[in-house]
Amino acid sequence: MKKQVLVFLLFAASLVGVSAQEYTVFNYTRIDRDPALSATAGAALASPRGASWRALHGAAVLVRGEAGREVAASYQNWGPSSGSPETHIALAGAANFGQFAISAAYAHQIHATYQHPTQGSVTPQDQLVSLGAALAIGDWFSIGLNGRFSQYMTVPGTTYGALSGDVSLYFTPVSGLGIIAGVSTFGSDMIYNQEVRYHQPVHLFAGVSYDWAISEDHLLAVHAAGEYYFAGHHGLAAGLEYSFRKMFWLRGGYRFASQECIIPAHASAGLGVNLWGLRLELSYLFGSEQLSNTLTLGLAYSF
Repeated sequence: MKKQVLVFLLFAASLVGVSAQEYTVFNYTRIDRDPALSATAGAALASPRGASWRALHGAAVLVRGEAGREVAASYQNWGPSSGSPETHIALAGAANFGQFAISAAYAHQIHATYQHPTQGSVTPQDQLVSLGAALAIGDWFSIGLNGRFSQYMTVPGTTYGALSGDVSLYFTPVSGLGIIAGVSTFGSDMIYNQEVRYHQPVHLFAGVSYDWAISEDHLLAVHAAGEYYFAGHHGLAAGLEYSFRKMFWLRGGYRFASQECIIPAHASAGLGVNLWGLRLELSYLFGSEQLSNTLTLGLAYSF
């Protein structure tokens, strides 16, 4: 296993050569579609819950997830206070076969309509198709891969697309503790008007989660996660979850971020209800000029 970890670290280090990125594109791949993750401001990256959404990021957790099979959907009113609100809809699913697990997700987002000089009224739209796969190696280590296709439409008939991928490692050295690390969104550049080169938001990420069973009925989960973009930006999040019998959840978190980071600093709160395998979740973002009043609603079913 030490050899596998070393190969991964060398691979991640090789990507540092794309640093000093002046322009980035497809930044929406960094948005949390999972309301439970969003409710902790992105801190619960190493949590074993929310398997379906691992198609988007951090696939290594898939094989250690709590659900065998799961389908999920979410609706998001993104950045209504920014003056350029967006509507996001996402669908996802996952299946765990023991030592191997897979997931898939689709996201579609609609931007605010604007008046184009020649095209008239235009509503830009983005699409994202993402796959995840994970393999368990031993009892406490797993490796995951994500692959995605991102596309956006600027004006009718004009679209841009690119491929990107993630590699992640997940460790569960003791019961209740999860540690994840990886490199995300490495892939092809996009060239606009044959002269301006846009890079994808390549970054290193890491996270840790610990589930503390206070008693048979009460669970407290503590989370932290961070990322470093090769463009020089960085973010760090911390969050908490409280659960009663794993049926009712209360969540909160705060994200710190450098000034030009893709996802700005903000606070978050949320709740969840899990009955008979059906999970209803909500998150709300505040404390940010760009993201305040962002609301995410999610529904998932585990079977």
